Amino acid sequence: MGCSVFTQIEFFMKTTLEIVGNNIFWRSFDMSSKFCFEDFHKDLVGKLKKYKNAPLLQIQNKNLTLEQEKLVKEYGVYWGIPGYFDPHITVVYELSLTEEKREKVKRFLKMLEVKNYILKPTKLILARIEYYGNLEEVL
Repeated sequence: MGCSVFTQIEFFMKTTLEIVGNNIFWRSFDMSSKFCFEDFHKDLVGKLKKYKNAPLLQIQNKNLTLEQEKLVKEYGVYWGIPGYFDPHITVVYELSLTEEKREKVKRFLKMLEVKNYILKPTKLILARIEYYGNLEEVL
């Protein structure tokens, strides 16, 4: 399937939530138009990276690998960039859990079932985000 300006982007959401780092993600399955969206994502990130002014606050003063440091220098972050495509909705940010509580949350999330959803974006916006990645201002 080739890409065109009329390609509909659809995110088929998984029916489970999962802990990723200190967050809970609701991830998307591979999408019918994934390759077109990945190409669009790569092109957009490449064009916008020159506008970054500093790394996100949440990754400053963290112990990063050399690869992560290189990506932060180039993009300001080390995720959500070309080669690290992971469409998801972050449901909970910065969980502070003991290992025992983390395991309980994992078991709970496995039992929790989310309805099947297909998300179909209708607009693209450029926005400033705050510390946790929430929308702060539409530019």
